[in-house]
Order: sequence, then C-alpha cells, then structure tokens
Amino acid sequence: MILANDVTLQKKLQSQLDQAQRLESVGQLAAGVAHEINTPMQYIGDNIRYVEKTLSRFNSLLECLPDLIDESISDDEIIARRKTLAKDITAKKLGYWLTQLPEALSDSIQGVDAVAKIVSAMKELSHPGTAEKSYIDLNHILQSTITVARNEWKHIADVQTNFSTDMPDLLAFPSELNQAFLNIIVNAIHAIQDRIACTGIERGKIEISTSHDANNAVVVIADNGGGIPSEIRDRVFEPFFTTKDVGKGTGQGLALARAVVVNKHAGELTFDVREGEGTTFYIRLPFIADDEANELDVVVAANGGAL
Repeated sequence: MILANDVTLQKKLQSQLDQAQRLESVGQLAAGVAHEINTPMQYIGDNIRYVEKTLSRFNSLLECLPDLIDESISDDEIIARRKTLAKDITAKKLGYWLTQLPEALSDSIQGVDAVAKIVSAMKELSHPGTAEKSYIDLNHILQSTITVARNEWKHIADVQTNFSTDMPDLLAFPSELNQAFLNIIVNAIHAIQDRIACTGIERGKIEISTSHDANNAVVVIADNGGGIPSEIRDRVFEPFFTTKDVGKGTGQGLALARAVVVNKHAGELTFDVREGEGTTFYIRLPFIADDEANELDVVVAANGGAL
C-alpha cells in the first residue's frame, strides 16, 4: 500500500509567498534606491551638458582646422583667422577646457557604473529564484545586498567589510540568501537608529565579514545598536514578533532569515549580544548539506570509491 500527497500546490504557494516577501522588501527600500540612482544621474546630466557647451565653444576653432592643412590657404589668411579667433578664445581658456573635458567624461562613466551596480543589485534581490541550487560567489551576494540597502545606512552608520579572498563557491539559493542578509542588515540599521535616538551617539557601525573552514562558509554581521534586550532574546526568531513601531517592521525579518539559513540551506543562524553595545549574528552555511553529502556518498560508492 502506498499513501501519497500531492504537494505541488503547496510548493507553488510557498514560492509565490517567498517572492512576495522579497518584493515587499524591495518596496520598502524603493524610495531610497530611487534616491541612490537619482544622485549619479544628476551629475551625469551636469557633466554631459558641460561637454556639450564646451564643444559648442570649439565650433569656430574646429571650423579652422581644415585650413591648417589646406596648402591653397596662405599664411596671411591663417594669421588673420587666428586674430579673429583670439577675440573669443584665449590660450588659457582653451587649455582649461581641454583639461576639464576628460574629467567630465570620466565622472559620467563612474556615474553610469554606479547606476548599473544599483540596478544589478536590485535585479538580483527581486529575482524570483530557482527551484534548484546554484553555485554562487558569497562575497558578491553580500556586496549586492549592501548596495541595495545603502540609502538606509549611509546617513546613520558606516559599513565595513572584510571578505575572505579565497572563499570557495557555495551551492545555494542566491535570491533567498540575498533576502536573509538584507533582513539582518536592515534589523541592524533599525537598532542603530534606536540607539542614536536614545543615547545620542553620532554614528553607528556595521561590520560584515566572511571566512570559511573545510566544511562551512561563515558570515558575521555585527552592529553597535545596543544589543537585543535579554527578555526577548528567546523570541527574536518567532514569526511576527517585533518590538518596532507600527509600519517599521513586520516581525518577519529574522524569522525569514532563520528559515532560509536553517531550513533551506541546513546551516546555522546564531547571535551574540554585547549588553548596551551591540549584536553580532553568525551565519554558517555548509558547502555540502547532509542530503547532498549522502547523495555524494552514493555516487562515490557506485564508482568504486572514486569521483
């Protein structure tokens, strides 16, 4: 006798719920992201207008260039042209314009790169994800998350990163990890905001580092937001539990982060509190989860002990 349940609908609904939660986070950050894009777009526009204006100043000079190589034009005519140009353009002005043009173009290119970086990070965060794990660059995932949340933290905290330079690729669900890291970082930002309001410290600090051992990738996210009160530490991973004001949090952030790390990646999510000073979250993600390790053992056995 075989008893079976069709869980296709449940899995589809879960996927839709995960995507809705990611888009909710994107929506909450939308105004800040729009501001982050608007700033480089403004100086891109200013620089391009400067280049256009400067090139228009060169028109009379550029019109004379063919005469310089035209042998039918006499030297006297060229000298006369030069005297005419000298009334509007001086050598000092020309030298300044030629110096500023490359700088304006370089600044514009940097602005385009900044916008592309933000858009790429948003695309990664809002991606619906896949049913299968894929190999990812954990450092890149974290950097994308920091970029998306930049407008949330740049006015109240400094973010310092110390990423492992030899981090192996990790088999994971990238969109889900993006969401988990974003939730923890936003939680740290809110904690810092509360401490600034209560104690008057000028600025907070968030430190994010990665490292690894033979079996696990480790992400550490530390803040100086004052720490989680002892009376609620046992409840921080409970769904819908929050101490934030209405509209500031749903109580889902850390619960979702734990679900992603523990349930979907067979990892560990723990924290350490420095009373009155801050909180440090530790995320351990196995390079090979238990079920994948069992599958690998089967493959090895089937091949006579060799991969």
